[in-house]
Amino acid sequence: MRDALTDGASSASRPNLELIDARWPNDAARLPQPSVALAANMLYTNDDPVGFIEAMERQATRLCVIALADRAPRTPDPEVWERFRGEPLAILPGAREFVALMSALGREFEVGTFAAPAPRQVPIDDAVRQQGWRFGATDSEADQARLRQAYLDIYSSETVPIAGGRTYTAVVSWRPPRT
Repeated sequence: MRDALTDGASSASRPNLELIDARWPNDAARLPQPSVALAANMLYTNDDPVGFIEAMERQATRLCVIALADRAPRTPDPEVWERFRGEPLAILPGAREFVALMSALGREFEVGTFAAPAPRQVPIDDAVRQQGWRFGATDSEADQARLRQAYLDIYSSETVPIAGGRTYTAVVSWRPPRT
């Protein structure tokens, strides 16, 4: 993300964007106070999202922006997961839950969304090889065969979509409250 942000700022001729290599919010006290605080994909496994939001608001002078998907980007195909694992996939919180949290906190915010690319179709053996880690499949022949069968059971085809991950991304922005 840092490289993409740096490249984007450079190609857009934005010399006022400074990328600082630090761990935030842990290093916040030693950082300059920016006008905009930007975070991405911060919710999926965050134990204290309210604390994170409040830290962003303390840091930024003008605007806070968070980009996140409807679910964690590494989420496996839920139907294949259930067939392979024998239990429903527990999807981590995403954009909908973040919007609900912001509403519960009484923040006024704006939301923009854009769709993720459609899942690409690949040969089933490529899907098993490329996506096995998402399902926690080992390299054992038994696990590989079970995952292949799960794909076949769901899609009934030797060509399957690489489904899972996000279906859209939301960009949520708000002005930090001042006391």
